[in-house]
Amino acid sequence: MRCSAASVGCVMSTFLRSRLSKVGAPAIHLSIPSSSPIARRSDLVGSVKISDVARTKRQATAGDMMRSLALILIPLAVITIIFTNTPDDHPVKEVDWKPVLATAREEAPFEVLAPTNLPNGWRATRVNWVPQGKPYLNGEISPRNLWQIGFLTPHDVFIDLNQGDVRPEEMVDQQSREGTPDGTSTVADKTWQRLISPDGRTRSLVLVGSNATTVLTADLAYEALEAYASTLSSGG
Repeated sequence: MRCSAASVGCVMSTFLRSRLSKVGAPAIHLSIPSSSPIARRSDLVGSVKISDVARTKRQATAGDMMRSLALILIPLAVITIIFTNTPDDHPVKEVDWKPVLATAREEAPFEVLAPTNLPNGWRATRVNWVPQGKPYLNGEISPRNLWQIGFLTPHDVFIDLNQGDVRPEEMVDQQSREGTPDGTSTVADKTWQRLISPDGRTRSLVLVGSNATTVLTADLAYEALEAYASTLSSGG
C-alpha cells in the first residue's frame, strides 16, 4: 500500500503493521515527516523513542530511610541537649559573719540576736549591719537600724533573720512577702506570731520587742523555724 506524505493515518497504519509483526523488538519508533500537519502542530520533528520517555520510579533503599530518619532525629537530639543540659552548681559563697555581729552589738540600740551552736552543715551566706541613715540597698538610706543574717541549711534552704527598730510593719511586710496571720508559736516562753505568704510557700515568725522587731523567714514548716528560733541568743 502506497501512501502520500500528507496522509497521517496511512503512515501510522503502515508503520504499526510492519513493527507488530516483529516479536521482541526492543523499541517502537514513530517517524513523522516534518511536512505533515501533526508535525507542524506539535513541533515534533524526527524520531521519538517511547522507551526513553517511559521511566521506572526508583524504590527507596534502606540507606535512603536511614538518611531521612537522621534528618529528623539529629535536630531533636540537639534541642533535647540544649534544654536538659544544666550548668554545674555554683559553689556557695560563705561569709564571715562574726566580726559584723560584733560591730552590730556594739552600735545597735537593741539586743542583736544570732544563732548559737548550729549543727554542722549550716553556712552563713549573708550578713549586714546598717545603722539608721546609712546607705543600704541601691544606695538608698536605711530608715532603721537594721541587722540581717542568713544561713543555708544542710538541705540548701535559706533561713533569713531581720531585726529593725523603726517602721517595723514595713519590714515585716517585705520580709514575709506580705504574709497574713496564721496563729502563734511559743519558743523559750516568748510568743511569736506566725505569718504565711499568699502562695502558701513562705512562712515567718515575728517577735515584737520593746526596742526592735525580729522576723524569721524561710520556705519551711513552722516547726523548723521554731527550732531555729530556739538557737537565737543576744550574747556569746
